[in-house]
Amino acid sequence: MKLTRWVILICTFLLFIMMLVLLTGCNATLSPEDEARINRRFAFMHQLAQLPRPPPEIIYTRDPGFEISGLTTCSNWTITINYYVAASRPDFVIEKLIPHEYAHLVSCFYRGGTSGKDGNAHDDYWKQWVVRLDGDPTYI
Repeated sequence: MKLTRWVILICTFLLFIMMLVLLTGCNATLSPEDEARINRRFAFMHQLAQLPRPPPEIIYTRDPGFEISGLTTCSNWTITINYYVAASRPDFVIEKLIPHEYAHLVSCFYRGGTSGKDGNAHDDYWKQWVVRLDGDPTYI
């Protein structure tokens, strides 16, 4: 009986900690300074890539079902960024995520709408673009 109470107490405590972590991350707010830094990074990516078309639309999503950091959609010429990741980890978004997603966009453009060869969106061509865009090709 005593063991059961301890198990319930420990499980309740762990559940409380998990909820606290979840709520803290979801309540993060993207500061105007960080948003400006992110926008400057996107502008720099567009300048480096020298694409002969306007920059992509950048969408910040707060959708809880969007469980990844970012997504490039070539057909819509958009890059979607997880708002909560941008708000809680702006340096990660600037240094790793933006070059990663922009390399997908550039790959799509030069490959005629497809981001990778044989279903591999992170192939050598994509990695070359990540390096050209001053990113980390090991972040996949």
